[in-house]
Amino acid sequence: MALADSVACGAQTRRRTPKVKTGCRTCKIRRVKCDETKPHCHKCTSTGRKCDGYTSTSQNFNIQVCSHRPGSGPYNVTTAFADFGNNVRYLEFYHRCARPSLSSHFDSGFWSKIVLQMAHSESAVRHALIALGFLCQTEPGSMKHARAKFAVDDNYRFVLSHYNSAARALVERIADANHASEVALVTCLLFVCLEFLRGNYHTAFTHLRNGLGIIAGRRNEIPASSATSLPNRESIRRATKITRSKRLADPMPMEYLKRDYIAAPHPVTFHEFPRPKYNSTNTLMNTLVPIFIRGISSALMYGVNAEDNLDVLSPTPSLLHSHSFTNLMQAQQACYELRNSSILHLRTIGQQNLHGQPPTEKDYQRQDWLLRCHHIWLGKLRSLEQSTPFTEEEDSARSSIIISHYSTFILTACSLDMREIQSDTYLEQFKKILDHAKMVMNYRARNKTPGSHFTFEICVIPPLFLVATRCRCPATRRAAVAILAQDPPREGLWDAQQHVLVSNRAIQMEEHELDPVTGWPTERVRLTSCVISADMDRNGGFWASFLPTRWVGKLDGHGKQKILQEFFHV
Repeated sequence: MALADSVACGAQTRRRTPKVKTGCRTCKIRRVKCDETKPHCHKCTSTGRKCDGYTSTSQNFNIQVCSHRPGSGPYNVTTAFADFGNNVRYLEFYHRCARPSLSSHFDSGFWSKIVLQMAHSESAVRHALIALGFLCQTEPGSMKHARAKFAVDDNYRFVLSHYNSAARALVERIADANHASEVALVTCLLFVCLEFLRGNYHTAFTHLRNGLGIIAGRRNEIPASSATSLPNRESIRRATKITRSKRLADPMPMEYLKRDYIAAPHPVTFHEFPRPKYNSTNTLMNTLVPIFIRGISSALMYGVNAEDNLDVLSPTPSLLHSHSFTNLMQAQQACYELRNSSILHLRTIGQQNLHGQPPTEKDYQRQDWLLRCHHIWLGKLRSLEQSTPFTEEEDSARSSIIISHYSTFILTACSLDMREIQSDTYLEQFKKILDHAKMVMNYRARNKTPGSHFTFEICVIPPLFLVATRCRCPATRRAAVAILAQDPPREGLWDAQQHVLVSNRAIQMEEHELDPVTGWPTERVRLTSCVISADMDRNGGFWASFLPTRWVGKLDGHGKQKILQEFFHV
Protein backbone atom coordinates (compact mmCIF):
# COMPACT_ATOMS: atom_id res chain seq x y z
CA MET A 1 0.00 0.00 0.00
CA ALA A 2 1.33 3.45 -0.90
CA LEU A 3 1.48 5.52 2.26
CA ALA A 4 2.04 9.24 2.15
CA ASP A 5 4.05 9.06 5.31
CA SER A 6 6.34 6.10 4.75
CA VAL A 7 9.55 5.85 6.73
CA ALA A 8 12.83 4.95 5.09
CA CYS A 9 14.41 1.85 6.58
CA GLY A 10 17.75 0.30 5.67
CA ALA A 11 19.58 -0.23 2.41
CA GLN A 12 17.62 -1.58 -0.52
CA THR A 13 18.68 -3.56 -3.53
CA ARG A 14 16.45 -1.74 -5.98
CA ARG A 15 14.83 1.63 -6.32
CA ARG A 16 11.47 1.74 -4.62
CA THR A 17 8.48 3.27 -6.35
CA PRO A 18 5.13 3.84 -4.72
CA LYS A 19 2.16 1.76 -5.76
CA VAL A 20 -0.67 3.79 -7.24
CA LYS A 21 -3.92 3.58 -5.29
CA THR A 22 -5.65 6.85 -6.12
CA GLY A 23 -6.03 6.70 -9.92
CA CYS A 24 -8.95 5.74 -12.14
CA ARG A 25 -10.25 2.17 -12.25
CA THR A 26 -8.74 1.49 -15.68
CA CYS A 27 -5.22 2.58 -14.69
CA LYS A 28 -5.43 0.56 -11.49
CA ILE A 29 -6.29 -2.57 -13.48
CA ARG A 30 -3.43 -1.84 -15.91
CA ARG A 31 -1.13 -1.06 -12.95
CA VAL A 32 0.12 2.15 -14.48
CA LYS A 33 0.43 5.59 -12.96
CA CYS A 34 -2.71 7.63 -13.55
CA ASP A 35 -2.52 11.39 -14.19
CA GLU A 36 -5.87 11.65 -12.30
CA THR A 37 -7.41 14.14 -14.73
CA LYS A 38 -11.16 14.33 -14.09
CA PRO A 39 -13.73 13.31 -15.15
CA HIS A 40 -11.62 11.06 -17.48
CA CYS A 41 -7.87 10.70 -17.19
CA HIS A 42 -5.64 11.76 -20.10
CA LYS A 43 -3.61 8.53 -19.85
CA CYS A 44 -6.68 6.52 -20.99
CA THR A 45 -8.28 8.91 -23.46
CA SER A 46 -4.99 9.67 -25.27
CA THR A 47 -4.52 5.96 -26.04
CA GLY A 48 -8.10 5.35 -27.14
CA ARG A 49 -9.09 3.48 -24.02
CA LYS A 50 -12.30 4.03 -22.10
CA CYS A 51 -11.69 5.60 -18.71
CA ASP A 52 -13.98 3.93 -16.15
CA GLY A 53 -13.74 6.85 -13.75
CA TYR A 54 -12.78 6.99 -10.10
CA THR A 55 -13.82 5.07 -7.01
CA SER A 56 -16.10 7.24 -4.88
CA THR A 57 -15.19 7.80 -1.25
CA SER A 58 -17.26 8.88 1.69
CA GLN A 59 -17.88 12.58 1.55
CA ASN A 60 -16.11 14.75 4.10
CA PHE A 61 -14.06 11.81 5.38
CA ASN A 62 -10.73 13.35 4.48
CA ILE A 63 -7.80 13.68 6.82
CA GLN A 64 -4.89 16.08 6.48
CA VAL A 65 -1.81 13.94 6.88
CA CYS A 66 1.48 15.49 7.96
CA SER A 67 4.71 13.55 7.85
CA HIS A 68 6.56 13.00 11.12
CA ARG A 69 9.64 11.82 9.24
CA PRO A 70 12.69 13.70 10.60
CA GLY A 71 14.14 16.33 8.34
CA SER A 72 11.54 15.96 5.66
CA GLY A 73 9.52 19.01 6.59
CA PRO A 74 5.75 19.03 6.30
CA TYR A 75 4.48 16.67 3.65
CA ASN A 76 0.81 17.51 3.33
CA VAL A 77 -1.64 15.49 1.32
CA THR A 78 -5.38 15.13 1.47
CA THR A 79 -6.32 11.49 1.24
CA ALA A 80 -9.21 9.23 2.19
CA PHE A 81 -9.23 6.02 4.17
CA ALA A 82 -10.87 4.19 1.26
CA ASP A 83 -7.64 2.32 0.52
CA PHE A 84 -7.98 0.39 3.78
CA GLY A 85 -10.55 -2.03 2.38
CA ASN A 86 -13.65 -3.11 4.26
CA ASN A 87 -12.20 -1.86 7.54
CA VAL A 88 -12.74 1.72 6.42
CA ARG A 89 -16.23 1.62 7.95
CA TYR A 90 -14.76 1.25 11.45
CA LEU A 91 -12.28 4.04 10.85
CA GLU A 92 -15.08 6.20 9.50
CA PHE A 93 -17.26 5.41 12.52
CA TYR A 94 -14.37 6.36 14.76
CA HIS A 95 -13.90 9.62 12.86
CA ARG A 96 -17.57 10.61 12.81
CA CYS A 97 -18.96 9.21 16.06
CA ALA A 98 -16.42 7.80 18.52
CA ARG A 99 -13.80 10.52 18.34
CA PRO A 100 -15.99 13.35 19.72
CA SER A 101 -17.10 11.30 22.73
CA LEU A 102 -13.64 9.94 23.55
CA SER A 103 -11.87 13.27 23.48
CA SER A 104 -11.99 16.16 25.90
CA HIS A 105 -11.14 19.81 25.38
CA PHE A 106 -7.57 19.11 26.44
CA ASP A 107 -6.76 16.08 24.28
CA SER A 108 -8.85 16.57 21.14
CA GLY A 109 -5.65 17.01 19.13
CA PHE A 110 -4.67 13.44 19.94
CA TRP A 111 -8.01 11.76 19.21
CA SER A 112 -8.94 13.99 16.27
CA LYS A 113 -5.63 14.40 14.45
CA ILE A 114 -2.62 12.45 15.67
CA VAL A 115 -4.11 8.94 15.62
CA LEU A 116 -5.80 9.51 12.26
CA GLN A 117 -2.62 10.89 10.73
CA MET A 118 -0.49 8.04 12.06
CA ALA A 119 -3.02 5.45 10.90
CA HIS A 120 -2.01 6.22 7.32
CA SER A 121 1.65 5.44 7.80
CA GLU A 122 1.89 3.22 10.89
CA SER A 123 0.28 -0.20 10.73
CA ALA A 124 0.39 -0.62 14.52
CA VAL A 125 -1.72 2.50 14.98
CA ARG A 126 -3.98 1.56 12.07
CA HIS A 127 -4.82 -1.91 13.42
CA ALA A 128 -5.37 -0.58 16.95
CA LEU A 129 -7.64 2.17 15.62
CA ILE A 130 -9.68 -0.31 13.56
CA ALA A 131 -10.20 -2.44 16.68
CA LEU A 132 -11.18 0.64 18.68
CA GLY A 133 -13.60 1.82 16.00
CA PHE A 134 -15.21 -1.62 15.95
CA LEU A 135 -15.67 -1.65 19.72
CA CYS A 136 -17.05 1.88 19.76
CA GLN A 137 -19.62 0.84 17.15
CA THR A 138 -20.67 -2.39 18.87
CA GLU A 139 -20.39 -1.50 22.58
CA PRO A 140 -23.14 0.58 24.23
CA GLY A 141 -20.61 1.66 26.85
CA SER A 142 -21.91 0.20 30.11
CA MET A 143 -19.62 -1.92 32.25
CA LYS A 144 -22.29 -4.63 32.45
CA HIS A 145 -22.44 -5.03 28.69
CA ALA A 146 -18.65 -4.97 28.35
CA ARG A 147 -18.22 -7.69 30.96
CA ALA A 148 -21.11 -9.77 29.59
CA LYS A 149 -19.46 -9.86 26.15
CA PHE A 150 -15.99 -10.20 27.63
CA ALA A 151 -15.50 -13.86 26.82
CA VAL A 152 -18.46 -15.07 24.82
CA ASP A 153 -19.01 -12.87 21.78
CA ASP A 154 -17.58 -14.14 18.48
CA ASN A 155 -17.24 -10.56 17.29
CA TYR A 156 -14.23 -10.29 19.56
CA ARG A 157 -12.35 -12.46 17.08
CA PHE A 158 -12.22 -9.37 14.91
CA VAL A 159 -10.83 -7.31 17.80
CA LEU A 160 -8.42 -10.12 18.63
CA SER A 161 -7.07 -10.19 15.09
CA HIS A 162 -6.40 -6.47 14.82
CA TYR A 163 -5.20 -6.18 18.42
CA ASN A 164 -2.51 -8.80 17.89
CA SER A 165 -1.69 -7.38 14.45
CA ALA A 166 -1.10 -4.00 16.09
CA ALA A 167 1.18 -5.56 18.70
CA ARG A 168 3.18 -7.46 16.07
CA ALA A 169 3.51 -4.34 13.94
CA LEU A 170 4.72 -2.40 16.96
CA VAL A 171 7.41 -4.98 17.66
CA GLU A 172 8.57 -4.69 14.04
CA ARG A 173 8.44 -0.90 14.20
CA ILE A 174 10.98 -0.81 17.01
CA ALA A 175 13.63 -1.83 14.47
CA ASP A 176 13.48 1.73 13.15
CA ALA A 177 14.82 4.05 15.84
CA ASN A 178 13.31 7.15 14.20
CA HIS A 179 10.17 8.12 16.11
CA ALA A 180 9.62 4.57 17.35
CA SER A 181 8.84 5.85 20.84
CA GLU A 182 6.15 8.21 19.54
CA VAL A 183 4.52 5.38 17.60
CA ALA A 184 4.73 3.15 20.67
CA LEU A 185 3.13 5.78 22.91
CA VAL A 186 0.25 6.42 20.51
CA THR A 187 -0.38 2.69 20.12
CA CYS A 188 -0.09 2.25 23.88
CA LEU A 189 -2.81 4.84 24.52
CA LEU A 190 -5.08 3.15 22.00
CA PHE A 191 -4.50 -0.16 23.80
CA VAL A 192 -5.38 1.47 27.14
CA CYS A 193 -8.58 2.86 25.65
CA LEU A 194 -9.48 -0.52 24.15
CA GLU A 195 -9.07 -2.23 27.51
CA PHE A 196 -10.99 0.48 29.35
CA LEU A 197 -13.85 0.02 26.91
CA ARG A 198 -13.70 -3.75 27.42
CA GLY A 199 -13.69 -3.30 31.21
CA ASN A 200 -10.33 -5.04 31.52
CA TYR A 201 -8.48 -3.02 34.15
CA HIS A 202 -5.46 -5.33 34.55
CA THR A 203 -4.35 -5.16 30.92
CA ALA A 204 -5.23 -1.46 30.66
CA PHE A 205 -2.90 -0.51 33.48
CA THR A 206 -0.19 -2.82 32.16
CA HIS A 207 -0.20 -0.79 28.96
CA LEU A 208 -0.29 2.46 30.93
CA ARG A 209 2.77 1.45 32.93
CA ASN A 210 4.57 0.50 29.71
CA GLY A 211 3.87 3.96 28.32
CA LEU A 212 5.14 5.63 31.47
CA GLY A 213 8.33 3.61 31.12
CA ILE A 214 8.86 4.90 27.58
CA ILE A 215 8.35 8.49 28.71
CA ALA A 216 10.79 8.07 31.58
CA GLY A 217 13.36 6.68 29.15
CA ARG A 218 13.05 9.83 27.02
CA ARG A 219 13.67 12.27 29.84
CA ASN A 220 16.26 14.95 29.26
CA GLU A 221 15.97 14.25 25.49
CA ILE A 222 18.51 11.41 25.45
CA PRO A 223 20.46 11.44 22.14
CA ALA A 224 19.53 8.65 19.77
CA SER A 225 23.08 7.27 19.87
CA SER A 226 22.94 6.72 23.62
CA ALA A 227 19.24 6.17 24.19
CA THR A 228 18.32 2.88 25.81
CA SER A 229 14.60 3.42 26.26
CA LEU A 230 13.73 1.21 23.30
CA PRO A 231 15.28 -2.27 23.19
CA ASN A 232 16.30 -3.89 19.95
CA ARG A 233 13.85 -5.97 17.95
CA GLU A 234 15.33 -9.34 18.87
CA SER A 235 15.12 -8.63 22.60
CA ILE A 236 11.45 -7.73 22.21
CA ARG A 237 10.75 -10.88 20.21
CA ARG A 238 12.38 -12.98 22.92
CA ALA A 239 10.50 -11.18 25.67
CA THR A 240 7.08 -11.27 24.03
CA LYS A 241 5.04 -14.09 22.64
CA ILE A 242 2.09 -12.77 20.71
CA THR A 243 -0.23 -15.62 19.88
CA ARG A 244 -3.96 -16.25 19.62
CA SER A 245 -5.35 -16.44 23.12
CA LYS A 246 -7.47 -19.42 24.07
CA ARG A 247 -9.84 -16.96 25.75
CA LEU A 248 -11.43 -14.32 23.58
CA ALA A 249 -11.60 -12.28 26.75
CA ASP A 250 -7.91 -11.54 26.58
CA PRO A 251 -6.36 -10.97 23.14
CA MET A 252 -3.01 -10.36 24.81
CA PRO A 253 -1.97 -13.65 26.48
CA MET A 254 -0.73 -13.58 30.05
CA GLU A 255 2.86 -14.42 29.13
CA TYR A 256 2.79 -11.26 27.03
CA LEU A 257 1.34 -9.16 29.82
CA LYS A 258 3.93 -10.28 32.35
CA ARG A 259 6.62 -8.54 30.34
CA ASP A 260 6.84 -4.99 29.08
CA TYR A 261 6.60 -4.94 25.30
CA ILE A 262 8.63 -1.75 25.53
CA ALA A 263 11.13 -2.34 28.30
CA ALA A 264 11.90 0.66 30.51
CA PRO A 265 15.52 0.64 31.71
CA HIS A 266 14.91 3.47 34.18
CA PRO A 267 12.52 3.70 37.14
CA VAL A 268 9.46 5.73 36.20
CA THR A 269 10.19 8.94 38.09
CA PHE A 270 7.35 11.40 37.77
CA HIS A 271 9.24 14.60 38.51
CA GLU A 272 11.76 13.74 35.80
CA PHE A 273 9.20 13.35 33.02
CA PRO A 274 9.91 15.64 30.04
CA ARG A 275 7.20 18.15 30.91
CA PRO A 276 5.55 19.83 27.94
CA LYS A 277 7.03 23.12 26.83
CA TYR A 278 4.41 25.04 24.94
CA ASN A 279 6.94 26.70 22.64
CA SER A 280 8.61 23.39 21.87
CA THR A 281 8.69 21.99 18.36
CA ASN A 282 8.05 18.51 19.74
CA THR A 283 4.30 18.89 19.39
CA LEU A 284 3.61 15.17 19.49
CA MET A 285 5.27 14.61 22.86
CA ASN A 286 3.69 17.80 24.21
CA THR A 287 0.33 16.21 23.44
CA LEU A 288 1.06 12.68 24.63
CA VAL A 289 2.78 13.31 27.97
CA PRO A 290 -0.15 15.19 29.59
CA ILE A 291 -2.52 12.34 28.67
CA PHE A 292 -0.28 9.89 30.51
CA ILE A 293 -0.01 12.29 33.46
CA ARG A 294 -3.79 12.35 33.71
CA GLY A 295 -3.88 8.58 33.28
CA ILE A 296 -1.76 8.12 36.40
CA SER A 297 -4.73 9.32 38.44
CA SER A 298 -6.89 6.46 37.16
CA ALA A 299 -4.20 3.93 38.05
CA LEU A 300 -3.68 5.32 41.55
CA MET A 301 -7.41 5.57 42.26
CA TYR A 302 -7.87 1.99 41.11
CA GLY A 303 -5.29 0.74 43.57
CA VAL A 304 -2.37 0.13 41.20
CA ASN A 305 0.83 -0.10 43.23
CA ALA A 306 2.82 2.82 41.90
CA GLU A 307 4.79 3.83 44.97
CA ASP A 308 7.90 1.89 44.00
CA ASN A 309 8.44 3.63 40.68
CA LEU A 310 6.31 6.79 40.65
CA ASP A 311 7.80 9.62 42.65
CA VAL A 312 4.80 11.95 42.54
CA LEU A 313 4.72 13.26 46.08
CA SER A 314 5.83 16.76 45.11
CA PRO A 315 3.90 18.87 42.61
CA THR A 316 5.90 20.55 39.89
CA PRO A 317 7.70 23.68 41.16
CA SER A 318 6.35 25.60 38.17
CA LEU A 319 3.00 25.65 39.94
CA LEU A 320 4.49 27.92 42.58
CA HIS A 321 7.09 29.80 40.56
CA SER A 322 5.13 30.80 37.46
CA HIS A 323 3.36 34.13 37.65
CA SER A 324 0.02 33.06 36.20
CA PHE A 325 -1.75 30.68 33.87
CA THR A 326 -1.95 31.98 30.33
CA ASN A 327 -4.48 29.37 29.17
CA LEU A 328 -6.64 26.50 30.39
CA MET A 329 -4.12 23.93 29.18
CA GLN A 330 -1.58 25.14 31.72
CA ALA A 331 -4.23 25.20 34.44
CA GLN A 332 -5.33 21.63 33.77
CA GLN A 333 -1.79 20.27 33.64
CA ALA A 334 -0.97 21.80 37.02
CA CYS A 335 -4.31 20.59 38.41
CA TYR A 336 -3.79 16.98 37.39
CA GLU A 337 -0.18 16.85 38.54
CA LEU A 338 -1.42 18.13 41.89
CA ARG A 339 -4.19 15.53 41.82
CA ASN A 340 -1.67 12.72 41.37
CA SER A 341 0.41 14.02 44.27
CA SER A 342 -2.67 14.29 46.49
CA ILE A 343 -3.96 10.80 45.64
CA LEU A 344 -0.64 9.19 46.49
CA HIS A 345 -0.53 11.15 49.76
CA LEU A 346 -4.03 9.87 50.59
CA ARG A 347 -3.03 6.29 49.85
CA THR A 348 0.02 6.58 52.09
CA ILE A 349 -2.02 7.98 54.98
CA GLY A 350 -4.76 5.40 54.44
CA GLN A 351 -2.30 2.54 54.78
CA GLN A 352 -0.88 4.04 57.95
CA ASN A 353 -4.37 4.41 59.44
CA LEU A 354 -5.21 0.79 58.73
CA HIS A 355 -2.10 -0.26 60.64
CA GLY A 356 -2.81 2.08 63.54
CA GLN A 357 0.16 4.33 62.79
CA PRO A 358 -0.32 7.98 63.80
CA PRO A 359 0.59 10.75 61.33
CA THR A 360 4.22 11.87 61.40
CA GLU A 361 5.60 15.37 61.21
CA LYS A 362 6.53 14.65 57.61
CA ASP A 363 2.89 13.79 56.89
CA TYR A 364 1.73 17.13 58.28
CA GLN A 365 4.35 19.00 56.27
CA ARG A 366 3.30 17.23 53.10
CA GLN A 367 -0.36 17.99 53.78
CA ASP A 368 0.43 21.67 54.36
CA TRP A 369 2.42 21.77 51.13
CA LEU A 370 -0.36 20.18 49.11
CA LEU A 371 -3.04 22.46 50.56
CA ARG A 372 -0.87 25.48 49.84
CA CYS A 373 -0.52 24.32 46.24
CA HIS A 374 -4.30 23.94 45.98
CA HIS A 375 -4.85 27.50 47.19
CA ILE A 376 -2.22 28.85 44.79
CA TRP A 377 -3.73 26.93 41.90
CA LEU A 378 -7.22 28.27 42.57
CA GLY A 379 -5.91 31.83 42.83
CA LYS A 380 -4.19 31.54 39.47
CA LEU A 381 -7.31 30.09 37.88
CA ARG A 382 -9.37 33.01 39.20
CA SER A 383 -6.89 35.43 37.62
CA LEU A 384 -7.19 33.59 34.31
CA GLU A 385 -10.99 33.75 34.52
CA GLN A 386 -10.88 37.51 34.98
CA SER A 387 -8.53 38.10 32.06
CA THR A 388 -9.80 35.55 29.52
CA PRO A 389 -13.26 35.15 27.99
CA PHE A 390 -14.17 31.47 27.60
CA THR A 391 -16.20 29.76 24.91
CA GLU A 392 -18.95 27.32 25.91
CA GLU A 393 -16.58 24.39 25.39
CA GLU A 394 -13.84 26.06 27.42
CA ASP A 395 -16.29 26.86 30.19
CA SER A 396 -17.20 23.18 30.44
CA ALA A 397 -13.51 22.26 30.48
CA ARG A 398 -12.93 24.81 33.24
CA SER A 399 -15.72 23.22 35.28
CA SER A 400 -14.15 19.78 34.85
CA ILE A 401 -10.84 20.84 36.36
CA ILE A 402 -12.56 22.78 39.16
CA ILE A 403 -14.42 19.57 40.06
CA SER A 404 -11.08 17.77 40.30
CA HIS A 405 -9.59 20.60 42.36
CA TYR A 406 -12.29 20.62 45.02
CA SER A 407 -12.36 16.83 45.26
CA THR A 408 -8.67 16.45 46.01
CA PHE A 409 -8.67 19.56 48.21
CA ILE A 410 -11.40 18.16 50.49
CA LEU A 411 -9.76 14.75 50.75
CA THR A 412 -6.32 16.22 51.43
CA ALA A 413 -7.66 18.63 54.06
CA CYS A 414 -9.37 15.75 55.91
CA SER A 415 -6.61 13.19 55.42
CA LEU A 416 -4.90 13.44 58.83
CA ASP A 417 -8.06 13.60 60.94
CA MET A 418 -9.44 10.19 61.84
CA ARG A 419 -12.85 11.68 62.56
CA GLU A 420 -15.24 11.62 59.62
CA ILE A 421 -17.02 14.62 61.10
CA GLN A 422 -14.13 16.75 59.81
CA SER A 423 -15.59 16.62 56.28
CA ASP A 424 -18.70 18.50 57.49
CA THR A 425 -16.59 21.67 57.42
CA TYR A 426 -16.44 21.57 53.62
CA LEU A 427 -20.13 21.61 52.73
CA GLU A 428 -19.68 24.64 50.46
CA GLN A 429 -16.92 22.88 48.51
CA PHE A 430 -19.13 19.80 48.13
CA LYS A 431 -21.87 22.03 46.71
CA LYS A 432 -19.43 23.61 44.25
CA ILE A 433 -18.62 20.14 42.93
CA LEU A 434 -22.32 19.65 42.24
CA ASP A 435 -22.67 23.05 40.56
CA HIS A 436 -19.81 22.41 38.17
CA ALA A 437 -20.87 18.80 37.55
CA LYS A 438 -24.25 20.12 36.39
CA MET A 439 -22.47 22.48 33.98
CA VAL A 440 -20.48 19.61 32.50
CA MET A 441 -23.57 17.41 32.21
CA ASN A 442 -25.59 20.17 30.55
CA TYR A 443 -22.82 20.78 28.01
CA ARG A 444 -22.64 17.05 27.23
CA ALA A 445 -26.41 16.90 26.76
CA ARG A 446 -26.25 19.72 24.22
CA ASN A 447 -23.39 18.09 22.33
CA LYS A 448 -24.37 14.43 22.32
CA THR A 449 -22.84 12.21 19.64
CA PRO A 450 -23.59 8.64 18.45
CA GLY A 451 -21.34 5.81 19.50
CA SER A 452 -20.47 4.18 22.80
CA HIS A 453 -21.69 5.90 25.95
CA PHE A 454 -18.07 6.12 27.03
CA THR A 455 -15.30 8.65 27.46
CA PHE A 456 -11.62 7.97 28.02
CA GLU A 457 -10.87 10.10 31.07
CA ILE A 458 -12.48 10.51 34.47
CA CYS A 459 -14.44 13.69 35.07
CA VAL A 460 -17.67 13.72 37.12
CA ILE A 461 -18.34 10.16 38.35
CA PRO A 462 -15.62 9.78 41.05
CA PRO A 463 -16.21 13.34 42.42
CA LEU A 464 -19.99 12.79 42.56
CA PHE A 465 -19.40 9.48 44.34
CA LEU A 466 -17.23 11.39 46.80
CA VAL A 467 -20.05 13.84 47.53
CA ALA A 468 -22.60 11.03 47.89
CA THR A 469 -20.50 9.06 50.37
CA ARG A 470 -18.46 11.68 52.24
CA CYS A 471 -20.83 14.64 52.47
CA ARG A 472 -23.39 13.93 55.19
CA CYS A 473 -25.81 16.72 54.34
CA PRO A 474 -28.91 14.69 53.32
CA ALA A 475 -29.97 17.05 50.54
CA THR A 476 -26.50 17.54 49.06
CA ARG A 477 -25.55 13.88 48.93
CA ARG A 478 -28.89 12.96 47.36
CA ALA A 479 -28.39 15.67 44.77
CA ALA A 480 -25.09 13.98 43.86
CA VAL A 481 -26.83 10.62 43.46
CA ALA A 482 -29.49 12.26 41.31
CA ILE A 483 -26.82 13.56 38.91
CA LEU A 484 -25.20 10.11 38.79
CA ALA A 485 -28.62 8.64 38.03
CA GLN A 486 -28.77 10.79 34.87
CA ASP A 487 -26.41 8.15 33.46
CA PRO A 488 -23.32 10.11 32.43
CA PRO A 489 -20.98 8.29 30.02
CA ARG A 490 -18.78 5.64 31.57
CA GLU A 491 -15.48 7.34 32.36
CA GLY A 492 -12.71 4.84 31.74
CA LEU A 493 -13.51 2.12 34.27
CA TRP A 494 -16.00 4.19 36.32
CA ASP A 495 -19.60 3.20 35.65
CA ALA A 496 -22.38 5.48 36.95
CA GLN A 497 -24.87 2.63 37.50
CA GLN A 498 -22.55 0.89 39.94
CA HIS A 499 -21.89 4.09 41.84
CA VAL A 500 -25.59 4.90 42.17
CA LEU A 501 -26.25 1.52 43.80
CA VAL A 502 -23.34 1.74 46.23
CA SER A 503 -24.04 5.40 47.05
CA ASN A 504 -27.64 4.65 47.98
CA ARG A 505 -26.52 1.74 50.15
CA ALA A 506 -23.93 3.91 51.92
CA ILE A 507 -26.56 6.57 52.64
CA GLN A 508 -28.90 3.91 54.00
CA MET A 509 -26.19 2.48 56.27
CA GLU A 510 -25.18 5.86 57.67
CA GLU A 511 -28.59 7.42 58.14
CA HIS A 512 -30.07 4.76 60.37
CA GLU A 513 -28.67 6.76 63.30
CA LEU A 514 -28.93 10.56 63.07
CA ASP A 515 -27.74 13.33 65.35
CA PRO A 516 -30.86 14.87 66.98
CA VAL A 517 -29.47 18.39 66.55
CA THR A 518 -28.04 18.40 63.01
CA GLY A 519 -30.05 15.58 61.47
CA TRP A 520 -26.82 14.23 60.01
CA PRO A 521 -25.34 10.74 60.68
CA THR A 522 -23.51 10.34 63.96
CA GLU A 523 -19.78 9.67 63.94
CA ARG A 524 -20.32 6.10 65.13
CA VAL A 525 -22.20 4.97 62.01
CA ARG A 526 -20.21 6.89 59.41
CA LEU A 527 -18.15 5.06 56.81
CA THR A 528 -14.46 5.69 56.32
CA SER A 529 -14.47 4.22 52.82
CA CYS A 530 -16.66 2.60 50.17
CA VAL A 531 -14.75 0.62 47.55
CA ILE A 532 -16.26 -0.97 44.44
CA SER A 533 -14.54 -4.13 43.23
CA ALA A 534 -13.10 -4.06 39.73
CA ASP A 535 -14.27 -7.58 38.93
CA MET A 536 -17.85 -7.45 37.68
CA ASP A 537 -19.15 -10.81 36.51
CA ARG A 538 -20.86 -11.32 33.15
CA ASN A 539 -24.28 -11.02 34.81
CA GLY A 540 -23.59 -7.54 36.17
CA GLY A 541 -22.77 -8.70 39.69
CA PHE A 542 -20.01 -7.08 41.72
CA TRP A 543 -18.77 -6.71 45.29
CA ALA A 544 -18.42 -3.51 47.28
CA SER A 545 -16.54 -3.08 50.56
CA PHE A 546 -17.56 -0.72 53.37
CA LEU A 547 -15.36 0.29 56.30
CA PRO A 548 -17.21 1.87 59.25
CA THR A 549 -15.13 4.28 61.32
CA ARG A 550 -15.66 2.16 64.43
CA TRP A 551 -13.93 -0.76 62.68
CA VAL A 552 -10.73 1.05 61.66
CA GLY A 553 -7.77 -0.87 63.05
CA LYS A 554 -9.84 -3.93 64.00
CA LEU A 555 -8.76 -7.22 62.46
CA ASP A 556 -10.83 -10.12 61.19
CA GLY A 557 -10.14 -13.80 61.83
CA HIS A 558 -7.41 -13.81 59.17
CA GLY A 559 -5.49 -10.91 60.67
CA LYS A 560 -6.66 -8.42 58.03
CA GLN A 561 -8.62 -5.19 58.38
CA LYS A 562 -12.21 -5.98 59.24
CA ILE A 563 -14.59 -4.79 56.51
CA LEU A 564 -18.19 -5.29 55.46
CA GLN A 565 -18.70 -6.74 51.97
CA GLU A 566 -21.96 -6.79 50.02
CA PHE A 567 -22.89 -8.07 46.58
CA PHE A 568 -24.77 -5.91 44.04
CA HIS A 569 -26.34 -6.35 40.60
CA VAL A 570 -26.78 -3.69 37.93
